Amino acid sequence: MRIAITGTPGTGKTTCSKNITQGCEILHLNDIIKEKKLYQGFDENRQTLIADIKAIEKHLEGKDNIVIDSHISHLLEVDKVIVLRCHPIELKKRLEGREYNEEIDIEKSIEENVKAESLDVILVESVEIHGESRVYEIDGTGKEPRVIVQEIEAAIAGDRDPEVGLVSFIEYMFEESG
Repeated sequence: MRIAITGTPGTGKTTCSKNITQGCEILHLNDIIKEKKLYQGFDENRQTLIADIKAIEKHLEGKDNIVIDSHISHLLEVDKVIVLRCHPIELKKRLEGREYNEEIDIEKSIEENVKAESLDVILVESVEIHGESRVYEIDGTGKEPRVIVQEIEAAIAGDRDPEVGLVSFIEYMFEESG
């Protein structure tokens, strides 16, 4: 089985995936992309690599019983997609606490990610690609990582049903503009 753990940067994907005890191999896709040169260019504005999805799929060919941690893992062929969510106000605080490349416009990057979370961008993409029957939305707002990991492990084990539309953060867009 292939599991994608995805979500907007800062929602807890890597923190949680490091603590999964299901016996799956955990793949931190962003590291693999750099290490194996699975990219097709560099985005100067965002100061980041542009992933080559076809090259990543080829690299993952034949791998099973894996959990793929990345904000783009939902773009891959997987059996289940776990989308981690976080309220935009909490997400903004998390992102402000990170270290960034000096070349990047930090405020613009944070705001772009916060707006993407408010608009359910990754959740919508996940459902469009994989269908609601394979997507598990988990709201990690205010939760300890161990609690989120338990929810992730329940989804992996099949002890919970797929579920989307649990949260709506659209009000954040109106709060920020008003």
